[in-house]
Amino acid sequence: MTSTQDPRPSRGFTLLELILVLTLIAITAGVSVSAYFGRSEITLENACILMAKELRSAQNRAAYLQQPVLFSMDLEGERYEVERGGRGSGGEVYVRDFSRDAVFEGVDIVDTTFEDEVVLFDKSGFAVNGGDITLRFGTDVRIVRVESPTGRIEILNTTSGWRDAGF
Repeated sequence: MTSTQDPRPSRGFTLLELILVLTLIAITAGVSVSAYFGRSEITLENACILMAKELRSAQNRAAYLQQPVLFSMDLEGERYEVERGGRGSGGEVYVRDFSRDAVFEGVDIVDTTFEDEVVLFDKSGFAVNGGDITLRFGTDVRIVRVESPTGRIEILNTTSGWRDAGF
């Protein structure tokens, strides 16, 4: 009686084959993530949304703590600071650096229409001054606008449809 089946059990994958497949998956994922976050409609839009949310948070903090809060931009780079109690008050300071803190490397704050590049929320949470903050990634720009006195925040040319919920 002859059998057409091989008496040896199936071997599966070798360790080398598994390592090669995992290496290919890792390379593909690395290239895909870089390409995804290299698109300005992703990176710049999310940087603007983050800034808008942190502006709203600064406004809420001012109203909640009944203290002025200062939101200042660094036009020489890619960072901004939020200081409770106003400039030089010794209050807590929060710093956001786009390149260091998130996947926003290459996003720059290029211009503001605020006096001294500062947004001031008074102790009631109202924006003492209004204006625009211009962010750039590559050749694409977005503007984050803060209206005075309401503090309403808007992202001009948004691609995500982000809307200000108010404070």
